[in-house]
Amino acid sequence: MTIQSSLAWASFFIGLYSAVAPAAAQASASDAPFSGASELTRSALITAVLQRHPALEAARQRWRAAVAQRPQAVALADPTLSLSAAPAALASEWGFGQVVRLAQQLPWPGKRALRGARAEATAAARKADLGRVEHQLREQASLRFDDLYVAARALTINAAHQALVERQRAAAQARYSAGKGAQFEPLQADVIAATLRRDRWSLIAEKRMIEAQINGLLHRPPAAALPPPPASINPAKAPADTLADLVRRAKSDRPELHVAAARLRGARHGVALAARQDQPDFTIAGTYNAMWPQPVHQVMIGVSLNLPLRRDRRRGARAEAAARRDAAQAQLDAIADTVAVAVRRSLLKLEEA
Repeated sequence: MTIQSSLAWASFFIGLYSAVAPAAAQASASDAPFSGASELTRSALITAVLQRHPALEAARQRWRAAVAQRPQAVALADPTLSLSAAPAALASEWGFGQVVRLAQQLPWPGKRALRGARAEATAAARKADLGRVEHQLREQASLRFDDLYVAARALTINAAHQALVERQRAAAQARYSAGKGAQFEPLQADVIAATLRRDRWSLIAEKRMIEAQINGLLHRPPAAALPPPPASINPAKAPADTLADLVRRAKSDRPELHVAAARLRGARHGVALAARQDQPDFTIAGTYNAMWPQPVHQVMIGVSLNLPLRRDRRRGARAEAAARRDAAQAQLDAIADTVAVAVRRSLLKLEEA
């Protein structure tokens, strides 16, 4: 191998490494969101969960799909082009006969606007559902952070208890050897130490399960390493607002209520659209008929409309839309009650703590 070829191969491998190394580093960084962190913080965990959890991306794509429904809902139907011919006239003395017709259907005024409004309400519900998923992920990440902190503190306390029991056992053994203590005291210390060791393994297993849950929220392997939680955290301050103020704020901020309200708006637009189905739709058409001998009769313009005579079907559609509206209203009321109860329960738990 010549020097030139060796240099060429070296340049090739250097270029290959330069192309692959950044991608590998990026993949490693994405798999280790807390790289270089000495401890795990609540804000860092919540931020990482919101960046990595696939449920949030799924909700975002559902919202995008709902937004794309409005142009479809308000668009006119495709025009139709028809061609008719008289095959028997090909060999006749009158020449080839054909009819060309171009038609466009136009809905009754107001129907397209109602379809668009209903699609917009569906998109708003999907957007609010995106906020609901984000809220749930924030809550789960915060709760798992608290669980991890409690498990780590419990292990620290368990280790301190084991050290204390070992000192007590040594003192009891010394007293018993000197004839100043009872025989059961060292044995009792051994039993307590064994219980603490068993509790330690239970706490270790619980801590690993919490870490697996956190890695699940982070879209990582369950056994992936995590930074340790902080040695202490500052407890949250009790809110100064009254229960009524907190309930009012929760009802205005909770995303699940926004989802239910958007669905109710869509159901109301559905009721209005069902009521419009009694109005007919129009079709404007232009026709060219080559079989008319007079040129003034060959081109025609016409209007056709459907006759909404099937009252039972439209009456059923209106009843269905009204039932969906009432169900959406009841669902909104039920969620509002659930939110109020949740605020009250949280305040009671805070007072108990």
